[in-house]
Amino acid sequence: MSLKGNLASVNLTEIFQMLSLSGREGTLFIYEGARKRAICFTKEGVSIRSRERNESNLIGKILVRLGRIDERALQQAVEARRSGERLLGDVLVEMGICESADVDLALRIQSEEEIQDLFLNRSDAQFEYVDGYFPETEIPYVNLNVNSLLIEIARRTDEWEYIRRRIRGPREIYRFTGEEGTVEADILAECSAQRVDPLIDGSHSVGEIIEFSYVNKFEVCKLLAAYLDAGVVELVPPDAIRQNARLALRMGDTESAIRHYEYLMTTGDFPLDVMSEAAEAHEANRDFPEAAALLRRLAEEMVRAGDYRAALDSLRRVANYPRPEPDALRYLMDLVFENPRAAAEFSANVVEAGKTLVSHYIQQDERAEALSLLERLIKAFPDEVAFAISLVNVYYEENNLEQAAQECERLANSFLKRKRPGHAVSLYKKLLVIDPERSDIRERIRKIASGRSRRSVPASLPRIAIALAVTLLLGGVAVVMLKEKGGAGGSSGGLQDGVLGSLFARAAEEKGMAAEHGRRAQDEYARLLDELRGDLLTNSEALLTRMRVADQRYGMFEERSESALSIAETIRSQTPDTAATSRARALLDSLKELQEQVDGTRRSWRGEAQKTAERLREDALQSHRGGRIRDAIARYELAKHLSTRPEWRVEVQLETSISMLQRDVATFEGKQREIRRYEELGNWTDARRVILEVHREFRSTDLVADLRLPVEILTVPPGASVLLDGVEFGQKTPAIVRLPLHKETRVELKKRSFKTEGRLLGPFGEGTNPAQYQYTWSLLKEATWVRPIREFIEADPVAWRDRVAVSGRSGRWFVFHAAGGKQLGKVEADTLDGVAGGLVTDGQRLYVPALDGKLFVYNATSMKLLYHVTAPAAIHAPPLVEDGLVYVVDFEGNVFAFDPRNGVPKEFLWTTMTPHGVRAAPVAQGEDLVILSGSGEVTVIRRRTGDVVLSYTLKGRFSAAPAVVGSKDLVFASEDGWLFGVGRLTGDVLWSKDLPGTRITRTPPVKGRAVFVAPKPGELLAFDTRTGDEIYRTDRTSPTTQVAVLGTNRIFFANGQVLSAFAPGGDGYGLAWTFQAEGRILAGPVVEGDAVYIADEKGNLYRLEAND
Repeated sequence: MSLKGNLASVNLTEIFQMLSLSGREGTLFIYEGARKRAICFTKEGVSIRSRERNESNLIGKILVRLGRIDERALQQAVEARRSGERLLGDVLVEMGICESADVDLALRIQSEEEIQDLFLNRSDAQFEYVDGYFPETEIPYVNLNVNSLLIEIARRTDEWEYIRRRIRGPREIYRFTGEEGTVEADILAECSAQRVDPLIDGSHSVGEIIEFSYVNKFEVCKLLAAYLDAGVVELVPPDAIRQNARLALRMGDTESAIRHYEYLMTTGDFPLDVMSEAAEAHEANRDFPEAAALLRRLAEEMVRAGDYRAALDSLRRVANYPRPEPDALRYLMDLVFENPRAAAEFSANVVEAGKTLVSHYIQQDERAEALSLLERLIKAFPDEVAFAISLVNVYYEENNLEQAAQECERLANSFLKRKRPGHAVSLYKKLLVIDPERSDIRERIRKIASGRSRRSVPASLPRIAIALAVTLLLGGVAVVMLKEKGGAGGSSGGLQDGVLGSLFARAAEEKGMAAEHGRRAQDEYARLLDELRGDLLTNSEALLTRMRVADQRYGMFEERSESALSIAETIRSQTPDTAATSRARALLDSLKELQEQVDGTRRSWRGEAQKTAERLREDALQSHRGGRIRDAIARYELAKHLSTRPEWRVEVQLETSISMLQRDVATFEGKQREIRRYEELGNWTDARRVILEVHREFRSTDLVADLRLPVEILTVPPGASVLLDGVEFGQKTPAIVRLPLHKETRVELKKRSFKTEGRLLGPFGEGTNPAQYQYTWSLLKEATWVRPIREFIEADPVAWRDRVAVSGRSGRWFVFHAAGGKQLGKVEADTLDGVAGGLVTDGQRLYVPALDGKLFVYNATSMKLLYHVTAPAAIHAPPLVEDGLVYVVDFEGNVFAFDPRNGVPKEFLWTTMTPHGVRAAPVAQGEDLVILSGSGEVTVIRRRTGDVVLSYTLKGRFSAAPAVVGSKDLVFASEDGWLFGVGRLTGDVLWSKDLPGTRITRTPPVKGRAVFVAPKPGELLAFDTRTGDEIYRTDRTSPTTQVAVLGTNRIFFANGQVLSAFAPGGDGYGLAWTFQAEGRILAGPVVEGDAVYIADEKGNLYRLEAND
């Protein structure tokens, strides 16, 4: 069976299904450019077998992505694998980096992703199926189930249609917005968000994120699309990309700058000078062909705009490139010839460009183009002799001697007419090479030379200069006798005796100074040899200084010894005196012996210095491999200075090693400067982003040893002292603390009246967004005091003056000193049924309601029982004390009033019957009393007479008294989650709000025009008391609930065991602090002055400071 075609016109899914369902066994080849993939179909399933799969290290990258190995281990395995043809998976297992099962898993994932990629990235690749053929390969492979594979591919294909509309190309660059958004946890896990997120930093393109994260294209793009939908990432705007590109270029990060500029130029409408900046980045990266292409493109745009000068200005840079860029140079020449006036300003650049292009044509054997260009250049630049000579050379090399001679003579004559005799002579000489028989040309050259020779120097001047030079050399004491036939006033016997004596004296003096310099040089070299055995790096500066001193001494020794040798040689050669000659020879021998001694010491030093340099290089290599970058640089640098063999330095690429490491250090230091700038601006997110980039890039080096990550520490409430590993930081929250990236740091927070909090932070660097390095602690409040009374408490405490009292259900009640918590007394009420309602005081008397219908009245100071009154039924609600009278309502709805000042009342002031089931306390509003039953029946009674003036019914179940809003309105809260705004005088419902899932059992606090409720933990709502409109909501992670009271500047909510305090700030209320009780809070909170009291189910009474 043979099957072939183009994937652009065939459904690949149908091919897979056909081959699988028909039970065919063979290989489907996919040809895409130079890439060839073999997909084998067998009864065991489908597999992909291509040798190139072992060359990309993809197995290792998948293992890194899965968290089975780290990048450093992968690099070690890759290095080890280079020594042979072994498979990377085998190397990883042999080195003990991972298990065979890990490699098998990675291999399966690799196979699935490669096949899926064929379906997602449709192309016009060619395919061919060969039946019964299977390529031989030593590369391991796994068989995949075709049906399962196609199901997953179908799912991904559907998703991909949407994803690629959101993520439109690999060059797009995204960044986090800082906004909060929700992305499904399954997507985060599937798409390896912990590896992708750090790269979504506004500088990495989509393609680079795929490359550097080791996460495949589908998953990276799916995650980015989900982030886009959630509003947590955005496409970086062009202006910001350009700023990033410029910053990268300034920092020397040319690759990053190029990536940013390339993306900018795909956005459509961009400023033209972006191309010039992009070309500058390519130039800095030594990528001159790309730079030239960009500059030509820019010049073409300038020409279209009619600005020829700007076009020439942009292209002239190409003339100085180290290698010719013919396309750009040709375009430059065309512009020059079309616009000679505009080109005049850049003539020097144009001439160089012309020479470069001509040279390129000649090297490429494009002689016709060279001739055409040269003729135009000679016409445009007639004074440039190089163009003329090049033109002649082209004809000459073509063996067109006649044309070469004609052009040579024509151009020479032209130069002569323009008063350029030098240029003319150059061409005439060239003509004689072409045609040696041209005697007329020789005559022309002679005439030109004769005309110029009239200005030449006298012939005797060279001999005079030589005599003067020798005289000066010998310090002015020698008289040089020039033996010349016909010379005047000289002796024919050599140097005169007086001169000879002076020369010997001068030679001896020079030798003495040479000997002194030589001795000192030997001493310095000997000391250097000793220092080579010491700590070279610590004393490197002193060592290099001593080397310079030793070489200077040696240089002075050479100078003096050479001077002495020159004088001795002059004496020996210029005198026939045998004694003088012997003396001169002896002087020469002693000087040479001295030179040999000094040179021997120097050779010893140089030999040891070279050995030390080689040892230092080996040490530097070890430091480099171990990540000790600065140590490696220091050793390489010292090796370079110590080395005495330039060829060795070239052979081992010493300068290259130093440059590479220095470039790393320069990059690191540039990033540090960038970090400091961001920190000075208070831009902590970008500062952290760069720090994490640096840490990721240089993690295996010691450059990052002192790198610190600025972490924002926030507390609720603020103002806590920060301790790092037990040491006071010296700044209170909110604070920025700099923590090491490579280890844990214990951060503790201390604040008066709050529990000390602490946790370990770090190490940092993997898997988080730079904007997320902000840690918020909700400090737990500490109680001023706690008193266990071992009673079940559900009634609110009551506080007055310096006392606080609380009652247990059994009927006992306790009084404590408010400040210190000392128990002042315990009283047991005479009731068998116990107490349910809260205690109430008017400052002089304490009222204790009981479930058997009794209301006990005690002296608030002595705690002695004064009397009690009895209601018809159990009293569940605390009484109301208002304007000197006490108002009581029992469970059956009986309401009565009495004056407590006259002892046991003989009769009540009035009694009134209201609907039964009352648990809520009476509420006074103006001259009225409001009674609310559990089923929502509201009765309004005149407080002085007990007359019922209004009654109405609200929907729901109620246990909380209504909140009073001024003198006219009320707000009711039901256990069913409803709020009602009601006019007191009419009973009309002015507004209502449904808060599903909320159970409100305490009177909602009112402040100003706002009524507060907490419909669910973590949410505080405020509504307008007149309209019911929502004013604001505060969403907090700390617990809040429906139990609330209003203090002077705090709102308190209790939920379970937690009491939360909210304080006003900004447009609403924010969480001020939280406190955790030992048991569930059943009583309170009650606020008195600067204290808040609560009691829990375990019988504990707590006092806390209300403020921070």
